Amino acid sequence: MSGTYDVLLDLTTHWPDLVFFLAGETPERVGVWKSFVNSTSEHRDTHNHITMELSKKRRSIGSLSKTAHGSGNGLEIHGITEKRSVSWTFLNPDELVIGEAGKRTTLHRPDGSSFGSEQYPFHSTGWLEGYVEII
Repeated sequence: MSGTYDVLLDLTTHWPDLVFFLAGETPERVGVWKSFVNSTSEHRDTHNHITMELSKKRRSIGSLSKTAHGSGNGLEIHGITEKRSVSWTFLNPDELVIGEAGKRTTLHRPDGSSFGSEQYPFHSTGWLEGYVEII
């Protein structure tokens, strides 16, 4: 475990890394709010809220929590622009849900294509495997 900063070091470190990759840049400003309310010991954080301001008025807002989201590895990404949105979840890694003009379209990974070991979600090398896929 991560000692004093539980969620900050176990989960929150992945969020900026993912944002940097998707945005193609590092943020100009970062803010982090930590909560210790529901921790098993009073020195461990259980909820973090992180905001990042990127160039061109782009922002990232992340909620990383064992309080609000449980203790699993449920990662969701929602990109929202003025005209469209896109959503991806760790539990359905082969789907993208695109929203535009009041319609939702689900894109699926083509049949026959695969990435990684094809292990079920939450297997022990999931995060490491994800980074290898990105590289």
